[in-house]
Amino acid sequence: MVFEASGVLMRTIFLSTAAALATVSFAHAADLPSRTYTKAPAAVSAYSWTGFYVGGGFGYGMVNEETSSAALNGLFANSGLNNAAKGWFGTVSAGYDYQFTDRIVAGVFGNYDFSDIKGTYSLANATAPFSPLGGEEKLSSTWAVGARLGWLFDEKTLTYVSGGYTQARFDSINIAQLNGIPAVPPGVSFTLGSRTVDGWFLGTGIETKLDFLPGDGWFARTEYRYARYDAASAPQLVNGGPFNAVVTMRPDVQTVRTELTYKFNPFGAPKTYAPPVRSFTSAPTSWTGIYISGGGGYGLASVAQSNFGALPLHANMGAKGAFGTIGGGIDYQFSNRIVAGVLANYDFANIHGTADTLFYTNPTDPIGAATKLSSSWAVGARAGWLITPKTLTYINGGYTEAKFDGSPAASLLTGLPEAPGDNVPGHTHKGWFLGSGVETKLDLLPGNGWFLRSEYRYAEYDRVNTVATLGGAPIAMSFKPTVQTVRTELSYKFNWDGPVVAKY
Repeated sequence: MVFEASGVLMRTIFLSTAAALATVSFAHAADLPSRTYTKAPAAVSAYSWTGFYVGGGFGYGMVNEETSSAALNGLFANSGLNNAAKGWFGTVSAGYDYQFTDRIVAGVFGNYDFSDIKGTYSLANATAPFSPLGGEEKLSSTWAVGARLGWLFDEKTLTYVSGGYTQARFDSINIAQLNGIPAVPPGVSFTLGSRTVDGWFLGTGIETKLDFLPGDGWFARTEYRYARYDAASAPQLVNGGPFNAVVTMRPDVQTVRTELTYKFNPFGAPKTYAPPVRSFTSAPTSWTGIYISGGGGYGLASVAQSNFGALPLHANMGAKGAFGTIGGGIDYQFSNRIVAGVLANYDFANIHGTADTLFYTNPTDPIGAATKLSSSWAVGARAGWLITPKTLTYINGGYTEAKFDGSPAASLLTGLPEAPGDNVPGHTHKGWFLGSGVETKLDLLPGNGWFLRSEYRYAEYDRVNTVATLGGAPIAMSFKPTVQTVRTELSYKFNWDGPVVAKY
């Protein structure tokens, strides 16, 4: 799970990993009868990672929520669908770290996110056959407590994994028909109650010390986080009317966040360690070469779906799942720090969910269809910065296409089609992507060209119109997806020790 970020802008994850060389100097006098050696002075770390910190920042996230509905009188229940939301959040945090050795840092932390992650949800029931119910739901806040464990690539750069407990607050929904018409007369309340849900999270990130800011305690960190929450139910009420129901939702939330933190220690200067030494002047390596790669990952999709009848309907449908990937590219090392190249990849995916087609034959019988992102491909470029001779952080971007499979349409209540041949056709979307990641050379494998990379990627696709068959009738529909993925790949680069000379 690794192990997800707006419609026109994206924020990315920057991770790192590293290795270093130690150096020793000596002196000798040629005119003396015996040699005299002078030991080089031990390097002293200019900063220790031990200390308390506070921080703040922002991020972007997506929600995939499994939703089902049942009447309070028990007369109907549907098999469920996937809703989705996306948006920005701000965050504040505090914690304590302890540096155990020159390489290992661990600590505890807590954070609070105030969010505007929202989407238009279908509630899988209606007031009339062509009047499905729903409304805007908003993830308004989350908080988390946990621990992290990190590895120092050098004295000022930490990569880490994190995990712990989290709680999320979803605001109540003011329910209306998804065609925008109020579901009940003015002055009558029709709501789905707010919910607070418990869960767990896992994350990974990178943090680095900022020497250009005043003071000696400023750091910047970027982190990817995946959270899974428990299912919770809320009453759907219309002042005792005929549409009372219980709606059960279980969310997954994928976020990427960037924070600025300040670290201090009120108990005096902590112990320091000799820093790992890195060299860019004598490394015999070059990043120039052709590579092939393969791996896998996990992703969330939010599909803005519209259904055009007498009155337009719309909602955000969700999907989630794993994918495999193969790819290749060419890199060129321009200097001892800068690497750039071109890339291509193909993903064979099973990112899926159940969508409400927004077509009903009666108020309690929604017609559903599968949403499945089955494949995508991308071409683009990347530019990277070498933290060490064997560790590259990079950003990338380019063009992408995604294919969503067609699906039979059937009742979410009975599982049967309303009419023979009911279906939603497949659709292929064009779009763009932005991403960021880290890549490191693997010396533990045979040969001299193996690399491991992890990458976060955000893709925004265009809107595609199609015609579905629902209840035996043609219904115009449109789809506009947003996809957020995290991937890990093993690659092999040719010419690692070939004729190309490293630029140092």
